Amino acid sequence: MYKCSAGIYMPLLSLAIIYGHNRNDTCCIACGSSAGDCNCCGDQLFCSFFNQYSLYYVLIGVLMAMCVSSYVRNEKYKKKSTSVLLIMLLAFIGGGVGTLFQWLLLGGPQFEDVAQSARIMAGSSNVGYYMCTTLLNAVLNLLDKTA
Repeated sequence: MYKCSAGIYMPLLSLAIIYGHNRNDTCCIACGSSAGDCNCCGDQLFCSFFNQYSLYYVLIGVLMAMCVSSYVRNEKYKKKSTSVLLIMLLAFIGGGVGTLFQWLLLGGPQFEDVAQSARIMAGSSNVGYYMCTTLLNAVLNLLDKTA
């Protein structure tokens, strides 16, 4: 499915870049991991004009691109159960690794709503606070991947 000619490769890559963030999955399905990696890097490079930490998130996009291209290359899309597993894996990568980056770079959750909700859920436990933040980010990523 991802073995397409150069004539269709560039328009698909351009569409993925135009439609922006989190659309490198479409690019990976159509053109493979390299196109998804390029889209992810371009997207995060553009975002770095507005957020100094966005380039660190390239790793997350590249990991997701590798998962999606492997999913297509191995024809895992033929079973519904593997599609659900892929969505869960992408949510874990986005939520889990994303939370790790947020804590390393920002010292806590990036968004105040997530921080307040996690603090309420965790009570006074710092470990629980981190775990609740990770869980909330994974759930938000799950909603994002299914939309």
